[in-house]
Amino acid sequence: MKVASGNVLWQQRKRNWCRTPFTFTVYTLTDKELSVKTGVLNEKFNLVKLFRIVDISVERTFLQRLFGMSTLVLDTRDQSSGNGVVVLKNIVHGFEVRQMLQDAVDAAKALPSESEKAVAFHDNVLPVMDALRAAADDAETICGEDYWPLPSYSK
Repeated sequence: MKVASGNVLWQQRKRNWCRTPFTFTVYTLTDKELSVKTGVLNEKFNLVKLFRIVDISVERTFLQRLFGMSTLVLDTRDQSSGNGVVVLKNIVHGFEVRQMLQDAVDAAKALPSESEKAVAFHDNVLPVMDALRAAADDAETICGEDYWPLPSYSK
């Protein structure tokens, strides 16, 4: 079952401590998003658009270094993933996967699609507009109608 949209660039099953793929977590990287699928009977899907990924770091415990694995920690602007952090545990060839992911993120950010612009306006411009609107509404209540230069609700 294909979860992520776009062309698949990389896919790997999470490994256990001795590098065998006997887990039920699958990581899939496409040219548009990263998906993390977990579970067997109850499945959970976490999709992160690539342009929302801000930072990628690699962590390696002693056991991971012995077995040639890494943990990738992604700092995202995606709140559906909890606190904005997505963790890809026990990845084989972690530094190569990090570079592949970084290249895909850079390519996704370089393509200014309409949906990306809409998300950027929603995340960046709309909060500022709401704050300005609230300040204007407050100012309107203390200013007389004759001196108020903008359209108001009462007119």
